[in-house]
Amino acid sequence: MESYFKQLCQDMLDQSKLSEVLCNYNGQQGKDALLKALVNLLCDELGWQISPQNIVLTNDSQSAFSTYSICSLADPPTVHADACCSH
Repeated sequence: MESYFKQLCQDMLDQSKLSEVLCNYNGQQGKDALLKALVNLLCDELGWQISPQNIVLTNDSQSAFSTYSICSLADPPTVHADACCSH
């Protein structure tokens, strides 16, 4: 995984997109490019059938625990097969 992220960062650096991806907030769910890359990685490496809607990015561990606590009280989201592991 480390080599994958190093390559991903290098590719974004080569395309002059690394600063944008790392420094600009891009919505409530997080960075679109990062979410898509994580989905592809988890689908390819682990065979998980997920979509970006299944991933939550937080700023720190406290935010993660708070988000998890709130989400654990709600109904789990539905993942549609056509949204999974698209490259």
